[in-house]
Amino acid sequence: LTNVASSRIPGRIDLTQGRIYTLSDTTRKTVRELPVVVNITLYASAQLPAQLQPTLRDVKDMLRDYQRASRGNIAVAYKDPSSSPEVASEAASAGVREVQFNVIGREEFQVKKGLLGVSVSYAGQNESIPYIQETSDLEYQLTSFIKKLTTKDKKKIVFLSGHGEKTPAADYRFLNEELTKQFEVESVAVNAETLLPDNTAALVIAGPTQRIDDPARSAIKEFLAKGGSVFVLADTMTTNPQVLTASPNAESFSDFLKEYGVEVKQDIVYDLRSNETVNFGGGTGGFGYVLPYPFWARVPAASKDSIITTKIESMVLPWASSIALDEGKLKENGFAATKLFATTRFASSKAESVSLSPDQEFSQENLGEKLMAVSLESQKTTEGNKKARLIVVGDSEFLTDEFVQNSPENLGFGIQAVSWLSQEESLAGIRLKQKAERKLQFENNTQVQLVKYGNMALAIILPLAYGTFRLVRRRRLRDLNYSNANL
Repeated sequence: LTNVASSRIPGRIDLTQGRIYTLSDTTRKTVRELPVVVNITLYASAQLPAQLQPTLRDVKDMLRDYQRASRGNIAVAYKDPSSSPEVASEAASAGVREVQFNVIGREEFQVKKGLLGVSVSYAGQNESIPYIQETSDLEYQLTSFIKKLTTKDKKKIVFLSGHGEKTPAADYRFLNEELTKQFEVESVAVNAETLLPDNTAALVIAGPTQRIDDPARSAIKEFLAKGGSVFVLADTMTTNPQVLTASPNAESFSDFLKEYGVEVKQDIVYDLRSNETVNFGGGTGGFGYVLPYPFWARVPAASKDSIITTKIESMVLPWASSIALDEGKLKENGFAATKLFATTRFASSKAESVSLSPDQEFSQENLGEKLMAVSLESQKTTEGNKKARLIVVGDSEFLTDEFVQNSPENLGFGIQAVSWLSQEESLAGIRLKQKAERKLQFENNTQVQLVKYGNMALAIILPLAYGTFRLVRRRRLRDLNYSNANL
């Protein structure tokens, strides 16, 4: 009776900590400010197998939330492709494909075909999800489609090239795919003849290994002076993953940053408490082994006051360098700094030529917190009412395709950082709602043993304690003398 009654009551109650079943503020703002109506069509076969019914229900619930939040700006349609050839043809044209489902029943195994996909259309254009396998990132996909279709004048994100930098087409393909949903992305070789495009919202300098010449440096300085934004990923050490060594990189562009009060040190940071477990070897029939790898530090967010880190618990920085701030230079240039990510207090670093082998002895002397990422914002406003912004990270590897696949929070930080620099509403918070990774961090081995054996002991002690309490209570009741007075 409760199920039947509640199914007719609109709305849902979301009691999860991360509000994963509630539309984010970014989504609500996006759909409420749409200039015209956007159409969302759900194509779902009538005879979907039982294992897909929960997914179908969650999709319908989310689409109803979109419709209510948009205040009439979102029109939702539900269509069954098996009802008519016209609807099936429409679904195919929209990019929703037919897939095979394995249906296991009592004493039978069947293979059936059906559709479960979504199409978002606006002004004669459409984006689609051909097949919805899960709903964990459905809100992110739908909102990014809506922004991509309805945003006319996209801001431009420029990646500096020509100095050995990492590029969005080759190294940051996943990041590039997400950024193009909100921005125009291009690579530009800045020199005396070619300057930054006038409509550049943010400049990304990702791990240069060759000198950036004076004309390019002057253009970047002028860009900042006019209220521009720059994202610097400085590799002060060049790593060789094949032989696991690192050597100094003299052309990391870190000298440019010193003028603004930020020094990326020429070292490799390791964290003895908060790090990733890495699989080494095992290729082409070789023997592989899994070890904690302190050089791949999992760094927690250092500040919850910054909009950049408000949705990110931590991220992985492989072979990264530490950062030091010069308060005098910062004040001289009129910048205020915010610490974004820092290691635990069990971190240290190695300088000069470094062995990156996992089976080496890591010194436990001079351990302390290391600053790994920082944001700077000018306190002065330019003529166009803009403030210069800078984000500096001592690593360019963490946003490569290899790392963002296994650490989605890295990709979330990249999107959030670029959005903050370009002063654009970010979709990163939506993406991270259901993908946050939280790891236990222990101060010492005593805590590890306490948690490990304490959990095992409690599973035995608690039932025994309750049973003993019941037995003692029963014996006391048995020894009581009942009388009229007791009644």
